[in-house]
Amino acid sequence: MQQLSLNNFIDYSSFDDSINLDEFISKKNDNPITLTKLFALLRTWNHTVHKNFTKLVFLTLENEININEYDIITGMSLLHFTCKFGAKQLGHEKEAVQVMNLLIEKGINLSAPCLWVQMNCLHYCAFFDCPSVCELLLKQSKVLSLLNQTCASFKNESPLHLACTALSQSTAQVLVQAGANKQILDDEQRTPADCIPKTNTKEQQEIADALRVLLQDQACTQQQSLLIDSMISNSDNHITTQFQIDERVQLANNKTGTIKYFGNVPFGVNRWYGIELDEPTGKHDGCIGGIRYFTCPPNRGIFVQPSSLQKLTPVPQSPERERRFRPINFPTVNTSSITSRVDTGLKRDNSADSRSVEQYHVNDRVLLSKNRCGTIKYIGPTSLGSGVWYGIELDLPDGLHDGFLSVDGQRYFQCKPQHGVFVRSQNLKKFNNNDRLTHSLSNSLDRQTRRNSRMATSEYDTGIMASNSVEDDQISKSMDSGVHSITFHIGDKVYCHNHLAIVRFIGRTAFADGIWIGIEFVSRPLGKNDGSVNGQVYFQCKQNHGLFIRPNRLTLTKK
Repeated sequence: MQQLSLNNFIDYSSFDDSINLDEFISKKNDNPITLTKLFALLRTWNHTVHKNFTKLVFLTLENEININEYDIITGMSLLHFTCKFGAKQLGHEKEAVQVMNLLIEKGINLSAPCLWVQMNCLHYCAFFDCPSVCELLLKQSKVLSLLNQTCASFKNESPLHLACTALSQSTAQVLVQAGANKQILDDEQRTPADCIPKTNTKEQQEIADALRVLLQDQACTQQQSLLIDSMISNSDNHITTQFQIDERVQLANNKTGTIKYFGNVPFGVNRWYGIELDEPTGKHDGCIGGIRYFTCPPNRGIFVQPSSLQKLTPVPQSPERERRFRPINFPTVNTSSITSRVDTGLKRDNSADSRSVEQYHVNDRVLLSKNRCGTIKYIGPTSLGSGVWYGIELDLPDGLHDGFLSVDGQRYFQCKPQHGVFVRSQNLKKFNNNDRLTHSLSNSLDRQTRRNSRMATSEYDTGIMASNSVEDDQISKSMDSGVHSITFHIGDKVYCHNHLAIVRFIGRTAFADGIWIGIEFVSRPLGKNDGSVNGQVYFQCKQNHGLFIRPNRLTLTKK
């Protein structure tokens, strides 16, 4: 059987939305539909693709392919695309069930998660409300063990959490009937019922009320939930590493801390670890519901499941490890005869006088395709393919990860979430002064547009938004501070990352140059302080409700 490697999916541009699929399919004998082309079509996800989804998959499966291959751009396999295709809103549920039956018959890996957001098939069904596909999948023994599995990219929420968050009533009904745990907690110590959002319409309110009624009766499914969770914890595929009290660990969200408790808790099944975090980003001081499990400073305690932990041990310096920090010069490779399948906009001089390959080093500033800019953080081999790869930390959240590849479970470098990407040297260009000016102006003008087009993952995690809210780039420093001080006034209501806040301070600070605005979040603790920084009080508010931010990052509400 022909095996397609991950290299086949890198930098393959999506088909145009207006492609004539009927003509494309009719020429399949002259130009066979490969898995690479299928993924490129599915990435467009338009009405034409929805209409021809079943036909495209069937034609692709006629060829010898690896059915479990991933689309490296989205991190999804045919399993995940088919779950998404089964959404009630699209109206193709019967066809989606037909395709899923064929994939199961072909032996697709039903427990495979998405590469980039760690969602399994049940998470996709819950998020997009796909009850028919979900019901079919839960008849498979391998999928039943995923019923209460949490997703690290969504605050360790279970499929039932996601169904409630997305108001997917039909899918939630299927999950509960299968024995989903109604009392399982996420990273914010919320049950699925706590995730039901506030509604704006009568139809949404009816769905929210129906979900609350569905989740009220605990007695009829509690025994079944305990049985399923016990099966998951005892499965050979879910053996977790045991940790010791006072051992240093790292959580799935990259937070670090020390284990202070291990045992049963009344708010969840199986055993949980009580962690004292290094930073005050927790939920309590080791006491929940009047029961003290351990003692730590306020807001440094949190309970997590064993699957969310990994050992934090010192790593000795070695040549392999030092690749992240010191430049490495690799042998020059003659790539003059190699051309990319995608026009990235980066032109190369193939003349006889310019055959030398440009050398790059760690911490070099580089320009990528799509007018993206970043810094080289890693040079060396990866599991994505043979040869040398460059790990780039992008200036904007247009990447796929934070330097950690779940495909091999290895961290190559450290950066903010959605800021990391791996590319080949031919997709890089040295950053010069003209590029820097053009790129800075472009990012300043369309930063808001690019933020709105990001994946739902980063928008969903308010912790990510809060940690990135103080941005002190050169464009922000050079903007006319007088204009912003006139635009905003003390007491103005503003939006910060789509959350309502009130202006409490305008002026210069001791911690950074330029004009800063201090805001108080109205409804939730999305900030970083209580109005004081480094011991100096600029205004007063509740803890973690205060935030200092540049004026150009705020939107004034309509008065």
